[in-house]
Amino acid sequence: MPSVQILAPVDTVVVDSTLQLTAEFRDAEGRLIDGVDFEWSSSDPGVAIVDPATGLLTGVSVGSANITAARQGVSDTVSLNVVLLLQTCGRIVTGTISVPGEVDLFRMDGRAGDFITLTLVETEGFPTQFQAARLTVFPLTGDSVLTFTSGGQRDFVLPVDGPFVLRVSGAPASTTGSYRLGLACLDPTGGTALALSPGDLAMKEIAELAQVDVLTFSGIAGDFLTLSIGETAGFPGMFQSARVTVYSPSRDTVLALNTSSRRDFTLPETGDYRFRVGADPISVLGAYNIGIEGIDPVSPDARALSFGTVHSDTIEHIADVDMFTLAASSGDRVTVSLVETSGFPTQFQAANVTIFSPGRDTVLAFNSSQEQTITLTETGVYSVRVAGAPVGTTGTYNLSFTRF
Repeated sequence: MPSVQILAPVDTVVVDSTLQLTAEFRDAEGRLIDGVDFEWSSSDPGVAIVDPATGLLTGVSVGSANITAARQGVSDTVSLNVVLLLQTCGRIVTGTISVPGEVDLFRMDGRAGDFITLTLVETEGFPTQFQAARLTVFPLTGDSVLTFTSGGQRDFVLPVDGPFVLRVSGAPASTTGSYRLGLACLDPTGGTALALSPGDLAMKEIAELAQVDVLTFSGIAGDFLTLSIGETAGFPGMFQSARVTVYSPSRDTVLALNTSSRRDFTLPETGDYRFRVGADPISVLGAYNIGIEGIDPVSPDARALSFGTVHSDTIEHIADVDMFTLAASSGDRVTVSLVETSGFPTQFQAANVTIFSPGRDTVLAFNSSQEQTITLTETGVYSVRVAGAPVGTTGTYNLSFTRF
């Protein structure tokens, strides 16, 4: 009996993309007959249409359709999935599981070793704590490589070359609701990341559920830095904030902190670092500032202080930091004065000065309005940091050093 076999290179196509299907025809003796025509059809033209003469298939909407090729009363049928494309780094898609058992399918491209973050947030429905959306990640062939439920977020290294299928379903299958699914690319960043340098302050906003911001910083092993992050709007509850996680060039977690926080740290290796910023918990929105300053080597915009002069300056923005240098000698006896002149509106808000020795030790730290006297133990250039205390406060101040 003659036979038809469809040759489909993949079993998944993207909405608005095309896929050329071909087929083989063999006679009753099993001999391949070249140059024959087939009649092509789709079981669901609302999902996929196929040119009846050429077999060129076009994805129309998310779903599955059976595609048939027929000739001389014999035929073959294959099932193809049509998915949305989620390959653009930083893209967020919305979806709805509207009936029990429904499944949404998306496609994600990538290469083995790519370092990504996937975020899944429910937006409505899923009425109890035991009902959620579930994300499962599959290569086009093979078993699942990742699964988690909303509101969850996972860092993930792709184990094989893509494309991958992202399947969103109800958990349990009988539940329904809407969700947002986000993809952030950490390494490589896909060209979406903001590059920071010492002395920079970035003003950003988590404006959409499932949004993740990626920033980069290039540093040298042993660099001694300050990282500050402060919320500027939104994040309405005391347990709601932005959260930054810093990854080394080898993808280890260097540090993680929430707003409003500041942390000194030393880079463990040379290369490009990734800063991932998202909402904590991931179901909230808000704006934030994030800044990085060099302590040693000091930020290039640091200003040199002199003994006997008063320096006036302003912490203008939340998470802002002013860096200075002071050349001094071992044995110098120094009085440091820090006085707030405006802003810093409550008794619990102030400017803070921290002095680091040439050997990176903290030799003095105090809040305005005070003065303190110390004897320096090293000769060299000291780094001086002035910042709001806490991170979310702003105002103007006078700073002076007197040697006697």
